[in-house]
Amino acid sequence: MWQKYVSLLIFAAAASCFNIDTNFPKVFVDPASTKNKNMKSYFGYSVVMNPMSNTNPVEWIRIGAPIAKNSLGTIDGLVYNCDMNGCEPIELPKSIFRNERIKEKLEHGWIGGTMDISYEFDRMTVCAFHRYYVNGGDFTTMGTCYLSTLNSTTFENMDPLLDPYVPVADKRYYLYGQGQAGFSAHFSNHRGDFIDLVLGAPGVYNWAGTPIKVKYEVINSPPANRRRKKRATNYHKTVAIPDTSETLVDNILFGYAVTSGYFYQDETLYYAASTPKGNDYKGKVVIFEFDSSRAIQGKETKLGEQFGEYFGASIASGKINSDNLDDLVVGAPYFKDKSYNEGRVYVFLSERKDLKMYTVLTGRSTNSQFGSAIMCLGDIDLDGYGDIAIGAPYEDDNTGAIYIYGGSNTGVDKIPRQIILGKQITPEILGFGIIISKAIDMDHNNYKDLAIGAYLSGNAVLLRSRPIVVVHYNLLAAPSVLKLDSTSFLLNICFSYSIHSEETVDIIYEIKVVGRANIFGNETIIRNLVITKGNLTCDSINVTVEESENLSSSIKAVFSYRLNYNSTEKGITYISESVLENKDELCIRCPVLDEYRSNETYKEFDIPFTRDCGDDDICQSNLSISINIAGLGKNEPFVLGSRNNLEVEVVLDNTGENAFGTELQIILPEVTFRQKPARCRNIFTNGSAVICTIDNPLRKNATRILHLDLNLETNLYKFSSAKELQMLFTIVTTSENSKNFVRYGLELRREADIKLFGISEQQSNFLGNSTTGTSDVTHTYKIEKIGVSPLENITVEIEIPHTYVSLQKEVTFIGVYEPISFVGSQPMTCRSELTYASLKRSQTEEENVFGDVRRKRQVEVFKNVSTHNKEDVKINDKEIELTPNKTLYLNSSSEAVKWSSIICEFDMLQESLASIEIRMLFNISAISDLMESKDTILFSTHGKVKIGKTAKSGNRSIDVSTAFVNDVIKKKKVALWIIILSAIAGLLLLALLVYGLIKARFFKRTIREELENMKAAVQEEDAAKKAAEEGQIQEELSPPFESDINSSKEGLCDKDE
Repeated sequence: MWQKYVSLLIFAAAASCFNIDTNFPKVFVDPASTKNKNMKSYFGYSVVMNPMSNTNPVEWIRIGAPIAKNSLGTIDGLVYNCDMNGCEPIELPKSIFRNERIKEKLEHGWIGGTMDISYEFDRMTVCAFHRYYVNGGDFTTMGTCYLSTLNSTTFENMDPLLDPYVPVADKRYYLYGQGQAGFSAHFSNHRGDFIDLVLGAPGVYNWAGTPIKVKYEVINSPPANRRRKKRATNYHKTVAIPDTSETLVDNILFGYAVTSGYFYQDETLYYAASTPKGNDYKGKVVIFEFDSSRAIQGKETKLGEQFGEYFGASIASGKINSDNLDDLVVGAPYFKDKSYNEGRVYVFLSERKDLKMYTVLTGRSTNSQFGSAIMCLGDIDLDGYGDIAIGAPYEDDNTGAIYIYGGSNTGVDKIPRQIILGKQITPEILGFGIIISKAIDMDHNNYKDLAIGAYLSGNAVLLRSRPIVVVHYNLLAAPSVLKLDSTSFLLNICFSYSIHSEETVDIIYEIKVVGRANIFGNETIIRNLVITKGNLTCDSINVTVEESENLSSSIKAVFSYRLNYNSTEKGITYISESVLENKDELCIRCPVLDEYRSNETYKEFDIPFTRDCGDDDICQSNLSISINIAGLGKNEPFVLGSRNNLEVEVVLDNTGENAFGTELQIILPEVTFRQKPARCRNIFTNGSAVICTIDNPLRKNATRILHLDLNLETNLYKFSSAKELQMLFTIVTTSENSKNFVRYGLELRREADIKLFGISEQQSNFLGNSTTGTSDVTHTYKIEKIGVSPLENITVEIEIPHTYVSLQKEVTFIGVYEPISFVGSQPMTCRSELTYASLKRSQTEEENVFGDVRRKRQVEVFKNVSTHNKEDVKINDKEIELTPNKTLYLNSSSEAVKWSSIICEFDMLQESLASIEIRMLFNISAISDLMESKDTILFSTHGKVKIGKTAKSGNRSIDVSTAFVNDVIKKKKVALWIIILSAIAGLLLLALLVYGLIKARFFKRTIREELENMKAAVQEEDAAKKAAEEGQIQEELSPPFESDINSSKEGLCDKDE
């Protein structure tokens, strides 16, 4: 469907230049419909028109309405004579018969069903091919036609088939009785001295059909010229009815459409008649001569191609190419293309000996019935070739359309010059294009006009043509090539025109400059110019060249022009019995541009700059690139991680001729710019490749420096294993250059390693008086990155012992919670074969971890537990040394212990620290039997780290341990007999001791008395010394104190005395 609309847009654009005006149509309205809108008369089923002339003082259009009611109310059909002021019906004569038994019946006669006109012979005909006659009880639809001069409304009756003696032959079928003479009608352009009218009678000979030739010869007149033939009124009529009963089969409707022309040579006129049901219903057209023996002398036959396409439903003849011979155009309106009834038209050009098909035109919409009407218009655009009009009355929901095609040496153009849609005229129109009149100049502007019937809505439309003008111009820049330092130039344009007869043509042209230029400070200038006939009319525009870094890029000029007559206004004039509405403002002298023969209306061209590259104008440049890295010496490696950005200086030198269009393409290994240079644009969306504009041109001996600031922070990990940073530089220039590629590799070095640390939150625990229950244990490992470079593929493996293996059974003594691990502030996930315990553990969950071991509350079991962060474990300020035979070792190196690993894999790019915290639940009860001879449990986990590459050495493995120590050492039980014997021996020893003391008089006071006597003597001696001292003191004291001292002495007596 969209292809159809695109095609229509193309056609509409192509057709807009043609000269048939649709803005100001004159629409004739069925007079009957103005009284009764539901009345249908097929007004517009046929149409002819005649301009005002010396012999015809009033221009008119005659329009057939074949099912209109006459003044008596019978549906006979009418023909209306319309001028520009209104329409009125024409009175047609009745037939006069010698035999009174024959009665003429006009009811349903289809008066005006067919009409034709001859401007050469000043005649027109109106036919009523359904008129019938009654002869006794027999009804014969023979049809009839009427003839009149162009300046009269008086017609004479022809009755071409009326012969009362031969309506029925011996074979008992109709000869002329159902002939329907006048189904088609055509005035030939015969060069003799007679009027030649060909009528189609498709119903004769039992609907085998035949064409009828009606000849009017001037009686008793000298050799006639055309002017005499137009004035002559005394004619002798002869009717030639070929006998086709022996050569044609019944019901093929030969004579359905008729025409004539000088197809093969200038001297002989040939006729053409169609039979759309012939050729096995594919249709055919016969080109023939009339013979005096009533036989058809066939010249050649053209055959249809598709069953049922109705080839020959319409035919027309006229001069299309420039050979001065008539060509034949045949319509097949029921041709099926992609849907149904799109229609087709075949164009046959004369080659003097025969007619050859050159062009096939196909309708473009379903049921448009393209080709229902065809008219050869003559040369309506004065290009030397004949043009044709084709009707498609049911296109676009029955609104209809006509197509105007231009002629050429090879037939007609396949793209129409103009498409006129019915709804473009008025929205209410229907059946537009059922008939197309002969083209004639009605408004005397020397261009032919058209009338088109729209019978379904009861309209006929007069479309007038406007004059054609062909415009030529020459647009040049002065100078045509600019110097690199030019500041201005001129655009000179000269116009001329042809074809148009007026003395001047008014145009508007527009020039726009694109690039480093302006016209009086603007990009665009619009000017009006009047072109004088026969002369060149010229104008000049001064263009200023602006300063720019890009000196060599050409300046583009965009030129367009149009005629200054186009009107966007529209107005429709409606005419019925009188003028209903008059909006006719058409300028019949204003020309239309012939875009096919004129210079293009839109043109772009460049004004280049000189290259300044010697006589050959071929620039041999010599461009080279050097690279410098800020902060690094030549060949010095770059330490990854030492900086977040890399500043690259690119130096571009030209030691040759000018390098035009110089650009530098830079491809980086997935590195982005911290700030992209202003003159660079991305090649890829990730920004790792750019094209940078340098100079245009980069002159000889010029140097340009480009600074690149690269971001290494975002994609640092992508270079952790690379040996060098590759950068590709490509020079792009329109000049010749020997070396265009430079690959630069920056050596990369890494300075980084790993240290592993471990700590236990419970390095030692005192168990108190019990060795049952559970305890929480936490071991934390820390990984420290040393150095600035990133490290990838770091693997930390922590070995956790969890099961003790003895001869009797395996004992699981550790439950492990899910590790808490971080790289910097970001969590990471570790993997293990262990089944992790829940942090919010219940008794059931612990039994799942440790089996059926009963757990006591920690406050009961470890009421004397204390935790020390020192390496030496102290209890009551005493150090306890671990002795191997008193210590139970639980670690991954013990043969009796099973262990499993927790593995953590991560990268350390900018982060310098990672941690892995492993929380565990230690079950003392599970190994209580092993503690009978042990004082201490030493539980250890083992961590080790591996990395892909290192530059320094650091710790690679470490053990983290927790000790559990008994504060009460259990003793062995003593036998009862040993206890009894020990008690008896003790009592005996005590008795012997007491006896010895008695014998030694240990319990007597002799010695004590001696000791007391010795003590008293010493005291007396001490008292005497003291008295002597006090005597000296008394002499110095006053008498009152003497009695007091004496009394104090009394108080110093020994207690025993």
